[in-house]
Amino acid sequence: MPFSSARSPTSLSTPARQGLLAILGLSLLPGLAQAQSSAFSREAGASVAAGTVWHYEKSNRDGSDAWHFAIYFASPSHVEVLKWLPGEDVVEVHADLDLARAMPVHMQQWNLVKGERQPTLSADASAQASRLTVHFAKGGSVELNGGALPLHVWGFDLASLAPLLPMLRHPEQGFRLSLVDPNRPGRQGEPALVDEARFEYLGQRDWQGRPTHQYRIAGPVFDGKTGLLVSSLQGQLLHAEHAVPTSTDWTDWRLSFVRAEHLNGNQWEQFKLGLQRQLPAGR
Repeated sequence: MPFSSARSPTSLSTPARQGLLAILGLSLLPGLAQAQSSAFSREAGASVAAGTVWHYEKSNRDGSDAWHFAIYFASPSHVEVLKWLPGEDVVEVHADLDLARAMPVHMQQWNLVKGERQPTLSADASAQASRLTVHFAKGGSVELNGGALPLHVWGFDLASLAPLLPMLRHPEQGFRLSLVDPNRPGRQGEPALVDEARFEYLGQRDWQGRPTHQYRIAGPVFDGKTGLLVSSLQGQLLHAEHAVPTSTDWTDWRLSFVRAEHLNGNQWEQFKLGLQRQLPAGR
């Protein structure tokens, strides 16, 4: 979700580039829902229970260079996300979601640096339009414009989209979003590429022995390359992969569901502290 390359939070040359690499055409195709923010509804399905944690493995599509990734549902509209390599790196992002607008409206990112939880950036949506203003902890800001579609960030593994999947009104219709790809500059020289992403419905198919909804991830933001998203019939994100990686630390991208658990707020904070304590002194 955030604008993050976990391994190299301070290795780039400008504040905007550091944040963007350190963090998150409108024609209709058949089967795509027309009003995209209204493709999601709190009443459409059961929202994920507060305290739920979805654990994933994040890697290249061949399984190499695997990291850990977890989404914690503090509430249906607030998620906390961790990406980590045990003993080496931890990145944390919090996001507030506007369920009516089907997009994040506030994000905050921290990186663990030298044993300290240091802010990297924050992002705030405008009151009505599909825009996010990103504020970098080292100074400077950039505005990202999603146009007519809800704006999400490709850079943190669909973490802002995953909580919305259980709220799809008609999962079999597919949907469209604007995606920020912080790893590539915009076509007019903007610091990040923002363009349409399409989640085209492929049908109900079995995935590892269970019935699922499956979608092709396509659209102009991916320059003709496609991927796959798999969710349970209840909307839980089970698998996603794409030829375009969500971070420059990978050559392509795969997110594979590992397990779910339930933690209260204190237990979640203890889990995060445990990861921090694994980092070597001075990291």
